[in-house]
Amino acid sequence: MKVKLVAPARWVERELVARFAAFAATYGIEVEASPQCFERCGQLAGTDETRAAALVEALSQPGIDAVWCVRGGYGAGRLLERVGSVPTAAAGRILIGYSDITTLLLGIRNPGLRMVHGPMPIDLSTGGREANFPPLFEALRLGGLPGAPEPSAGTVRTIVTGRARGPVFAANLSLLTRLIGTPYCPDLRGAILVLEDVDEKLYAVDRMLVHLRHAGVLRGLAGLVMGGFTDMSDDATPFGEDVTAMTLRLAGDLGIPVVEGYPVGHGPENAAVPQGVPAELAATRDGARLDWSPRSAASD
Repeated sequence: MKVKLVAPARWVERELVARFAAFAATYGIEVEASPQCFERCGQLAGTDETRAAALVEALSQPGIDAVWCVRGGYGAGRLLERVGSVPTAAAGRILIGYSDITTLLLGIRNPGLRMVHGPMPIDLSTGGREANFPPLFEALRLGGLPGAPEPSAGTVRTIVTGRARGPVFAANLSLLTRLIGTPYCPDLRGAILVLEDVDEKLYAVDRMLVHLRHAGVLRGLAGLVMGGFTDMSDDATPFGEDVTAMTLRLAGDLGIPVVEGYPVGHGPENAAVPQGVPAELAATRDGARLDWSPRSAASD
């Protein structure tokens, strides 16, 4: 198993890449970093042209099994016009990332390319997040995609009871809302959507959820899963609702199961979620469970 690191958004330090490579090697995974990861153009890891070219090259490079984005930040969305349809050589490979990388996971069009919303090397710069990587390392080493975490991996609570089946997609709320109305926004009708976000005002989270509802995204879902909403803040005049209350108000009458507390996002727990695989959400008064059956990376 060989992984190529790229930086579609911000740059990273060489020491972080070396640390990640050593960590991955203990699971039998070879890591190669694109030199582009260390280029600097303001906050970005090189110009848009440079970052797009590095991503396309990595997805086409012989011998590469997975392309892993080193971090988010900002800038991945600027590449969609250049990489919206990646080469057919990318089929069968896996693209991994989250946060700003949501735009690539949702916006790139190549039915053979596997997408995984999961931890990135930058997470090693925050203590206590190493445990998010081994399940993904093991899945990659075995040539497949990660399975659903056990319920004990997070405290998942039911907001609206019910059962749903459909493809699962995980996304950063801020980035998903910015894709609405563009050719890169996926059709989420019938899907189970997992949302997360970080460092937002409570009123801003509500505004984005209202946007999803007005755009028809919430009404078309089979199920809604709220992941980590980390480092939320309020104004001097309190907004008056937490994320749970605003989610219930906006999704409570849609007739779909809604749960919260799933271990995905910018917090200490960030389980890997393969995009678009068949999944089932069961939400009862006694608890909730999201499960899926990931396809083998070599199944197509």
